Amino acid sequence: MRALHTVLSETASPGALNHKLVAHAVSAASSPQQALAKSKKGKKAKKQSAVAKKPASVSTSIDTDSQLGQSEASEPSTSNSDEFPTSTAASDDIITDISNQTSSETPPDTPSSSTPHEPSALARLCGRSVPDWLIRRAEDLGYGTPTGAQTEALPLALQGRDCVIHAQTGSGKTLTYLLPVLSGIDPKRSSVQAIVVVPTRELGIQVARVARQLAGKGKDQVADEEAANTKKLKSGKIQVMALLDGAGGNRQKIWLKADPPHLVVGTPDRIHKMIEYRNLRTNGLKFIVVDEFDAYPAATRTTGSLNKLLTVDSEAGARQTIFASATVPQHNRAVTELVKNKWARNDLVHVHVDPIQHVPKFLDHRYLVCEGDDKIKSLQKLVERDQPSAAIIFAHDLTERNKRTGETPSVEAVAEALSEGQPEALQPLLLQENARVQKRASIVQEFREGNRRLLVATDLAARGLDLPEVSHVYNFDLPLDATSYVHRAGRTARKPIAGTKGTVTCLVSSKEVFALKRLLNAIRVEGEEIDDT
Repeated sequence: MRALHTVLSETASPGALNHKLVAHAVSAASSPQQALAKSKKGKKAKKQSAVAKKPASVSTSIDTDSQLGQSEASEPSTSNSDEFPTSTAASDDIITDISNQTSSETPPDTPSSSTPHEPSALARLCGRSVPDWLIRRAEDLGYGTPTGAQTEALPLALQGRDCVIHAQTGSGKTLTYLLPVLSGIDPKRSSVQAIVVVPTRELGIQVARVARQLAGKGKDQVADEEAANTKKLKSGKIQVMALLDGAGGNRQKIWLKADPPHLVVGTPDRIHKMIEYRNLRTNGLKFIVVDEFDAYPAATRTTGSLNKLLTVDSEAGARQTIFASATVPQHNRAVTELVKNKWARNDLVHVHVDPIQHVPKFLDHRYLVCEGDDKIKSLQKLVERDQPSAAIIFAHDLTERNKRTGETPSVEAVAEALSEGQPEALQPLLLQENARVQKRASIVQEFREGNRRLLVATDLAARGLDLPEVSHVYNFDLPLDATSYVHRAGRTARKPIAGTKGTVTCLVSSKEVFALKRLLNAIRVEGEEIDDT
């Protein structure tokens, strides 16, 4: 369905909403001249006899560039000693550099090709607004076919418009805002030019990974996310740094002052502290992206660190601001407030992709009615019957009732029950807020790599995490509202181009059936009742 664009002001030029697709022109290198070939033919024959008489001298050239996998085939790999330098400047930041290339140049780590090829749909959509090397990198990562959200929002973002990207989970919003940001950064300027704000450390690590991949760092080059977060990775000029909870603040300060990154990904409080202590300067800021912008508490949005970043530390008129989320409650009012609070310019555009369909159409919604102690047993039977390739089981964390009675939180009880009698490889991972941040990061990475196929988690895992192999989501505890349901359900069915199905199952008591149906009605889907036999 065509996106609904809500323009809050008509101050933009008439051509500002032009959605034309611009074709990508690729030229082929000409072949050698035939006359030159003929002139060399005689010389080659004369040399053959002389070469035969001389002792054979063999010069062997060894190609040390190895493939990084299908998505990173064009980039040479480096040894650990090169990628993680042990010089005086070890850092806790994810920092990545890419080559300074214009749209007509070829980056040094990408072999030039003399064979003409048909431009991808993404290349035609972006036209000359995105450099060729960045288009090729996106294509190598499998993003050659744009999603509906990208088709609608990219032309606007590439024109420099402030916009709200309001699209379903798994629709490619991260790529939609990273392409304009990476295209607009000037690597020759040693200053922070873009900030991406995220609500959680887990989402921040993921966004930094995608930026690193687009910048030329493949996922296979950095096996351990925490290791990547403690080193400075250099291969060119554009630097990406993650300012996340749990990283070494002192070393972050040193790097921010000595060699400012061009792109910073971080949580609001961490970014604000670095600005407050004058370690991070915003005078060269060109972009601010607020990902999952409806997830921030009201206090943070109005008087907290996020509000200060958007209104005090920088001005809306001097930058491009992009907001992204799958859910924007009371979106007309929310968009109006963004302008009113001076978070964005007056010509802010609301790109609402498929406003009728709140969740991906490839999702199946089910529910199972079970009571009390039977709930755990029913969950075990469902998991055994469904045989998910990977699954996330959502449950509540410590509640006030748990605190009063001393009961084990639901999320821990579920993880413990599913672990009983299972070998270590089949035991679920547990992700919750009170775990150490380094432990949380290693859990997500282990689940992402497929070492375990079950993850028991709180709503900490509900927003933004891109885990394409997740086939099933189980709500052991009912989500608090429709927004939570949408984000939990959005951890599966994350391959919109392939149309891979996902399944969401809620385990509810007979008293909760009405509340569940109200949630489903709010997002305009129907749930099928099943049993565990």
